[in-house]
Amino acid sequence: ALIFANQRSHEIILNFGLPRRLEIVLFPVLISMVGMLLLSNIIIWAYRRGKNKKAADALELGIQHVATLVLIGLAAVLILSVFNISVKEALTSLSLIAVAIVLITKDYISNTLNGMILTFSANLNIGDFVMIGTAKGRVIDMTLKSVQLLTDDDDVVIIPNNTVYNETLINYSKREVKKSSIEFEMDPKVYPNLKELQQVITTSFGPFESDIEADSYILKVVRADKDLLALKFQYVLKNPADKKLELDIRRHMMRSLIATLYAQPSQPTP
Repeated sequence: ALIFANQRSHEIILNFGLPRRLEIVLFPVLISMVGMLLLSNIIIWAYRRGKNKKAADALELGIQHVATLVLIGLAAVLILSVFNISVKEALTSLSLIAVAIVLITKDYISNTLNGMILTFSANLNIGDFVMIGTAKGRVIDMTLKSVQLLTDDDDVVIIPNNTVYNETLINYSKREVKKSSIEFEMDPKVYPNLKELQQVITTSFGPFESDIEADSYILKVVRADKDLLALKFQYVLKNPADKKLELDIRRHMMRSLIATLYAQPSQPTP
């Protein structure tokens, strides 16, 4: 089919009245673009089959990003050929303009490069629960421009790749034992006895108690000030892959915590 198309390409181009020079460039470029699309899809299909995966992950997004950049480059070559400009001439004559464009768009370029690095790295993947700077949530998308997080409040936080690359990244999903955490702050006068508070929180799981590993509960002090305690309550789910269950438990526990802390009157300081 390709040989027949190659033989017919000259006739087709003449019928459309396009310049002769396009005969040399048009068909190879179009074939290269179709080949790149096919190759990227075959690689993704083989990767998914080998990993027995249905949803896309960071590596697949990286392959798609590479294919997109190659297609953009091929399209640029095709456009230059329409105006009878060789790539070498374009690079030579537009070198100064190109330098100016690079300086103007350096943040966008670095953002794109950092996006490529992130998608091919093992530090971040779709579905991971992470904290980037002060933003915490589950990664729902990774593009050449940004990483999108879904928070516990169902808000979508869009973080530029430059920020992700330069900020401190904590990936809670990379732990061997995947603990779920609930962080909160309170006046230390409300519950002076933290052991008692841990017991109260533990009994608040109610209908979700069977979904949590026994003896995995722990209450940690993150920061202690005179008038404020920053605490973290952690537990281990029996099925950490069930993200909906994890979110339901987190919401249930946050409501229980609020009810518990507000229902408890502050005890006077002795």
